[in-house]
Amino acid sequence: MKKTFIFEESGDERLDKFLVSKLKKYSRNQIQNWIKNGQISINGQVINTPHHWLDNNDEIACVFDTKNQQEDDKSNAPQIRILKVDRNFIVIDKPAGLATHGSKNLQQSSAIQQLLEKYPNLEGIGDDPLRPGIVHRLDKMVSGLLVIARTKKMFEHLKQQFQNRSIKKHYIALAFGKPNKESGVINFKLERSSDKKRMVAKPSNAESGKESITEYELIKPYKHFSLLKINLKSGRTHQIRAHFHAFGHAIVGDPLYKQKKYRSINLGRIFLHAQELEFTDLNGEPQKFYSKLPFELKMFLNEVNPNKNILIVSGASGAGKSTIIIDVLKKHGELQLQTGATYTTRAPREIPEDKKILNVSKEEFEQLIRENKVIEWALVHENYYGTARDVLENTIKNKNIVLNIDIQGALQIRDQYPEAWLIFIDAPLKDLEKRLRGRGSNTEEDIKIRLANASEEKSFSQYYDLVIENKSGKMDKAVAELVDFVKRLP
Repeated sequence: MKKTFIFEESGDERLDKFLVSKLKKYSRNQIQNWIKNGQISINGQVINTPHHWLDNNDEIACVFDTKNQQEDDKSNAPQIRILKVDRNFIVIDKPAGLATHGSKNLQQSSAIQQLLEKYPNLEGIGDDPLRPGIVHRLDKMVSGLLVIARTKKMFEHLKQQFQNRSIKKHYIALAFGKPNKESGVINFKLERSSDKKRMVAKPSNAESGKESITEYELIKPYKHFSLLKINLKSGRTHQIRAHFHAFGHAIVGDPLYKQKKYRSINLGRIFLHAQELEFTDLNGEPQKFYSKLPFELKMFLNEVNPNKNILIVSGASGAGKSTIIIDVLKKHGELQLQTGATYTTRAPREIPEDKKILNVSKEEFEQLIRENKVIEWALVHENYYGTARDVLENTIKNKNIVLNIDIQGALQIRDQYPEAWLIFIDAPLKDLEKRLRGRGSNTEEDIKIRLANASEEKSFSQYYDLVIENKSGKMDKAVAELVDFVKRLP
């Protein structure tokens, strides 16, 4: 099938969003896959990025075979990301659009099929041959963390943790509307509907149905939505989706549990992500894992947020954060980027800064803390540093803002502004050492401490939306990567 469209709008619009409005039978996820597979061209040139911006009179040609296309074709299936392989378990990050496991009546690619190709010894682990190693699952259109047992002993150990509710599973979700309370417990009983397609919620004192407990906490309200942190105390089929539907605040993008009072939103997936997972291994040691919010969900969060983008840049000392930021600010005014401001008790110094420095006394800084005028702050080498709240809030009304902040501060800001984009500047340790020595202002002991800290700081890159490697002599490439990323943002 071939379809051709002409973009005749005066304003800018992203390619994937335009095609969603024209090809209403297909999901955004499906359309984005067509774009990535080279099946969409603009003015005769193949475009591979869904976030390409259209210009007036652009001709968009779409060529695809819907008759022969198989939604679950293995070659086109989303791929799992393996986070840890232990002799007793595997932890994966499952993408939306991929089933956790297959079934007798459904021949499809699945997370388990992908694992079996690499680890065939999984076969036979557990209670169900169709679900080897599986002790919990995620719905197909939900993403996030899963632990799979590799041994019978680990399978029973995990199963016991789920039964006694000692395992910790935290989800992040975007729901319609705003709950009356910022935190609470939903305890409707759940049972399957007569057609077996969905779960029905019943009062907690109903005679039928299984006990189901969902805790929630408001992370941040938006105009028509609420971003929530969710903790499951039980693990029923569709529990979060069915509970929030019955609660009056359906999850955005859910085609099954939707409510007439809210306008349907087609994300091509459900805005529900299993973000944190914690369990104990066979030695009783805690195992903790984190999965950052998928790019498409972060994009949607920014689309519903009225403010401009917040870019938080972190990295080890010597990684080149300041140099990269200053270069971008000087050469790329089209990005509408402005720096933030930092209050500090540090003595003024004559060096190029990638932020506005506001020097204050120790007493003045402590007053700023009490008045909540710094978003995040830290005491480093007997000096206070903190990001000015008013500068950030005033800037993002009209311009994108870039902040050079350490990892702890970046995570503090992300908790208050979950739509913020986190960018980690990385560099080989040998390059970090060379740059630190080249400054001529660091002692040998200070260099050793900073290099030791850098090794630890690299482990925090998992929390960041983008990791850019800044190798010596390759800064132009790092700058270009950052510029390209900012151009793709809403």
